[in-house]
Amino acid sequence: MKAATPGCTYKEFLACKPVEFSGNEGATAALRWLEKTEAVIRISKCVEEDKVMYASHLLKEEALEWWNTMLQAKGSDVAYAMSWEEFKQLIERKFCPEYEKEQMANKFLSHRMVDVDCRGILQNSLSMPELYLLWLRRNRYLSLAILGFD
Repeated sequence: MKAATPGCTYKEFLACKPVEFSGNEGATAALRWLEKTEAVIRISKCVEEDKVMYASHLLKEEALEWWNTMLQAKGSDVAYAMSWEEFKQLIERKFCPEYEKEQMANKFLSHRMVDVDCRGILQNSLSMPELYLLWLRRNRYLSLAILGFD
């Protein structure tokens, strides 16, 4: 009987259909890419030491050029040994500029609830679960923009 190995192979990781990231779509796209990549990492049971290696191979165009520069500056051994959290912070610093975070925060803050009671919410065709998901999404971007989780 074959012993189970922890984590996943790169082939298994790719079988989960992770999306590529080019780096020129703006802050929202960068945050969504990180979110989707983390979902693939969870589903594939990717171990910590493979996360950066696998995710960095999803970079293309501007993002790949940036990563190749990082590899040259840090050395590939050091770059691939960084934690997933460090990698995410680098991605956010590079591809989520402060002015875009501020724009997201301003857009969020400019939204107003028209009707706060349940009847008003239902009349505006948003169910409670839909409203909650909308609030969660906007709240996450607001926390990134205002509280500076980078």
